[in-house]
Amino acid sequence: MRGISVANARRAPFSLALPALDAAGVAVIVIVVLLSFFSFLRSTDPDFWWHLRTGQLIADTGAVPKHDPFSFTAAGEPWVAHEWLSDLLIYGVESAFGYGGNVMLFTVLAAASLLLAHRAALSFGIGRWPAVGLLLWAALMSVLYWTVRPVVFTWLLFALYLNLLLEHRRGRNRLWLLPPLMLLWANLHAGYVIGLALVALYLVVSAGERFLMKERRDLKAPALALAACFLITAVNPNTVQLWLYPFIYLRPGNASMSFVTEWQSPDFHEPLYLFLGLAILALVAAGVFGRPRDLLIPGLAIAFTYLALQSSRHQPLFAMVFMVVMAAVVADRWPRLRFDPAKVRTPRSGLNWLLAASVAVIAAVSIGSSENVQLRATPRTDGEMGYPSAGAAFIRANYPEARMFNAYTWGGYLLGELYPDQRVFIDGRVDMYGDDFAREYIGVVRIEPGWQETLDKYGIEVILIASDTPLVELLTATDETWERVFTGPVETIFARRRP
Repeated sequence: MRGISVANARRAPFSLALPALDAAGVAVIVIVVLLSFFSFLRSTDPDFWWHLRTGQLIADTGAVPKHDPFSFTAAGEPWVAHEWLSDLLIYGVESAFGYGGNVMLFTVLAAASLLLAHRAALSFGIGRWPAVGLLLWAALMSVLYWTVRPVVFTWLLFALYLNLLLEHRRGRNRLWLLPPLMLLWANLHAGYVIGLALVALYLVVSAGERFLMKERRDLKAPALALAACFLITAVNPNTVQLWLYPFIYLRPGNASMSFVTEWQSPDFHEPLYLFLGLAILALVAAGVFGRPRDLLIPGLAIAFTYLALQSSRHQPLFAMVFMVVMAAVVADRWPRLRFDPAKVRTPRSGLNWLLAASVAVIAAVSIGSSENVQLRATPRTDGEMGYPSAGAAFIRANYPEARMFNAYTWGGYLLGELYPDQRVFIDGRVDMYGDDFAREYIGVVRIEPGWQETLDKYGIEVILIASDTPLVELLTATDETWERVFTGPVETIFARRRP
């Protein structure tokens, strides 16, 4: 009988030796440590608090809300809480470990997404150091979006889908994992449609290669996987309503696409999008159509370049696809940059692990000594972090029941601070408020004709808004209806004068 016997296996010595680590591996660890360092210092995402409140509401009531409980302007309106499972997880982690626990969790998820894409890139046979360079490039495109928000689950599951599809392309069929992952995805974030689109793209290009290029491609497994993934998305508290939800972003004049910065096209005049622009130019220069009998690589490049140009929030997804596509093209076009086992030297693992550990210790000491680190029980929300903590305290003490007009970006924070005693005018759930209401809000902020009527329509008694907005200048210059009652580090509060 071949193989090692059970008795021999039991006598095998137990080893605590560290796995081999080469210099490229050290570079990967250093990149991840630096990304984590940056993530730990990030300002809290404006939507964090309404996600936290939603999770708390689900935990307290045992049900996913179907109508808005948080605002006075849309109270009782239908609401598709498509991120309910993420919200519940955020609340659970916050209750057990504080805000620092959520920062750690979502940093690990974001880093895992990049590392999974890095793994997919290596599968094309690219050399270790060119792959490290692509990882760094992708990291610079995505790290600015690393924060505590449910969309991070979409990044992770997208990377898992991409790896499983590439494995199937090479003959290892584990597509049966896609439907259970989709069940999780559909309850974590509405970005599940990206997963469906990825499988559909894979099926279409495989069919094209089979019928146009006479390649042997398995179409049955991805077709069944796509059908199963689509059907299983209905297993969620919103059932088939979740199928309709993504289509609101295709509606002409959609408020999120028109007014929310991250949903708009990237402005390449901003340094923020420098590496994205360079990546798109690199794809063009490398020529993604050069691989013979392969439609998947150009298909991925075209689809996710379009998404990145259509909305800046898709930049992390593009970063992962960029890694994979460039790895495939580089390995195919430049043999010298391919991985060559004959040139691999035995790594000095002990020294490399010592170096990696030293970097981690230095980063940990630096983080521990920083006043801005977010690994704490509650997120930092003072004026330096851009939140009106002083103004919220003033409202709570002096206008606890007043109807308040608030800045969109502060709605989530104010909801977290003042709810349930006070409800907000608007927060990050623009899709729930609707396009017409969003335009009313923008009209007030931009002092468009009819802005006073909007404030009267909703019975606004207090205005809390950023001090550097035109509305503050206008209200300060007039004293007929509004008077300034508080000025904080970043905020100004006006109260309606009483007759």
